[in-house]
Amino acid sequence: MDFRANNEKPNVVQFRMIDNFKLYMPRNTIRGSIKLEAEKHLRKKFKPGIYSGKTANEISKYMFAFYDLRLNKSVKKISKTHFIHFSLLQYDITSNIHTMFHHKGLTQTGVEFWLSKGPLYRKTIGYLIDKMINQLNSPFNITVPSVEAYILFDECFICSEHAITYSIISNEIHYLNNSHKIKIHPVNSKNFIETLPTSESKEYSLKHNYYVDQTTLDISLRNKYIRGRPFEKDWEKHGKILNSAFKQVFGLSYFEFMLDVTDLLIKTGDLDSNESLPLINKELLIKQIAELFKTDKNKINILFEGLILRKSHFQINSRTIWKYKQPYRINKRPFVEIAQRKTVYLTWSNEMLKERLDRLDLDLIFKNLPPEWTDKAILKSTDLLSNKAGVWFEKLVKDNLNKIGIIGDKIKGKIINTSTLCNSKDVGGFDFLGYSPQSNMIIIIECKYIDPGFEPVSYNDDISDFKKKKQGYLVKFDKKVDWAQVNFDKLKNELSARLSYPIPKSCKTIGAAFFTYVLTFAYAFIEKYPCVSFTEFISNYEKENRWYFDKGIFKIN
Repeated sequence: MDFRANNEKPNVVQFRMIDNFKLYMPRNTIRGSIKLEAEKHLRKKFKPGIYSGKTANEISKYMFAFYDLRLNKSVKKISKTHFIHFSLLQYDITSNIHTMFHHKGLTQTGVEFWLSKGPLYRKTIGYLIDKMINQLNSPFNITVPSVEAYILFDECFICSEHAITYSIISNEIHYLNNSHKIKIHPVNSKNFIETLPTSESKEYSLKHNYYVDQTTLDISLRNKYIRGRPFEKDWEKHGKILNSAFKQVFGLSYFEFMLDVTDLLIKTGDLDSNESLPLINKELLIKQIAELFKTDKNKINILFEGLILRKSHFQINSRTIWKYKQPYRINKRPFVEIAQRKTVYLTWSNEMLKERLDRLDLDLIFKNLPPEWTDKAILKSTDLLSNKAGVWFEKLVKDNLNKIGIIGDKIKGKIINTSTLCNSKDVGGFDFLGYSPQSNMIIIIECKYIDPGFEPVSYNDDISDFKKKKQGYLVKFDKKVDWAQVNFDKLKNELSARLSYPIPKSCKTIGAAFFTYVLTFAYAFIEKYPCVSFTEFISNYEKENRWYFDKGIFKIN
């Protein structure tokens, strides 16, 4: 996958029009010269042929290493300050295209471009910015560079793009059942290397396409099934939990930070040219905010330290593309620190800042904090926030199940009021235990408010969380379902009394499933139980009016 500019002209920086957006593209001539270098490098070690498994992964890592090293060499030769600004601007443009895509405002050509190229373009720019910050040793200078400098930047972009591509291929081969083969073509072929689908990759593609499509559908369905604001976007609820800790540690409340400070920063002007990017004296900015909120500027500095990216971060924690949770990268820290003599400046992309703030709400829920923010008061408040999110989701599931006729509730404490039976200390209680008159079965639901991603590594993490041998979600859920089967009659009688609903003697079936707030890719690797987003289940149950799965069903003798 690559990006090719239209109507190339020699010695002029290249752009491509995506509907009304002017987006940078590297020259094809530079792409061709790097391709020749990469082919020469590959043929030093590997012969033509088709490779699979570990060897295919070895080739992918070998090619990644070539492009990454080539990127490092080219980055050293360019004016990092100028091109950091230039790259932030390109990221802003991609964000606007992305917004138009989600609002169905692109032409068909724009949609096709964005679906095939957009996500990789954004990753390419992000990785390239990290690399430039890592080598930011030139004096502050935003003068327009020469054509030769833009040629070097073309090299940087192309190498970043290929490094990202081969890292993804390597991860998919490693984590997703050898989902690619690598074919090395004979000398003088048009393409010297390509990836080939395997039977595993075709199966993976079907699963992945369903995952992406269902996630998109879930987002559109949530308004139908959620009353009020979703918890992850409910700043009022977050503020009640976080305000005090933020005030204590950072000198201003969570509300003041998310609403007032960020609004102040984002109103620095539209980013319509390289020169109009925000560039603010860091010391003066922190001083002004401290004075505005009548607080200690040292506390404001701690707050910003968790959002600033500088060269020294990479000297302590080297940027590793395989570590997708790495905290020191531009997508986690939108403020870039640039020094000129004794003055330190901050610059940023407004759109990237907005995306980070949107993501920050989720990161606080899942306790993914910048190292600078790990004060005891903050940790305690995020623990409570995380717990509240889980409780909110459990209630959301209960309310929606009750609406479609599955009556029940969250059951904690003693499950059955009989001393001879197990209680929740043994099985952990039930997130939802109820009865479906339509299907005449006891329903057991395990709720997981998790944070899935769209990378092979994050897929593997989710699968591991479910399938760990000792403390995995599946092991714990099996205990609950096994207990329910052993104690079925007494459980049914107790549930009937609690619900004030006469569950018939003919009810001899349990239906058990995992509900997630957002669909996890682990759904495709759980054989025993359905694993679905709550919106998927509710919307399908409304159509079918029954338990529509062919698994997660347990007949009681």
